[in-house]
Amino acid sequence: MPYIACTESHTHEIYAVKEYDENAVYPGFDQLEDEARLACLSAFDAYVGRSAFDSSLFYSWLVPTLDGWNNKDIKDRTTLCVLGAGDGSRLTQSAKGSNI
Repeated sequence: MPYIACTESHTHEIYAVKEYDENAVYPGFDQLEDEARLACLSAFDAYVGRSAFDSSLFYSWLVPTLDGWNNKDIKDRTTLCVLGAGDGSRLTQSAKGSNI
């Protein structure tokens, strides 16, 4: 996956990662979504320096699919928490500690 520096213009920023054990059984999409919702909300304030409810940023997440989880070549066992500008504009620096 290509990464760009946060000083370059970007639409989304990964601010937290949750890894699952490589031997775990796929817990199901709904459970992964529930866990991601809580993990990403909890990590937002610590990363940005402001509550997600008071921020001009939005947050979302990407969870593993059953196919990715079970594919021996991919082994996707990672949930990614991502944020972006609430107005759709591009970010030109990291949101870490930005308090926006």
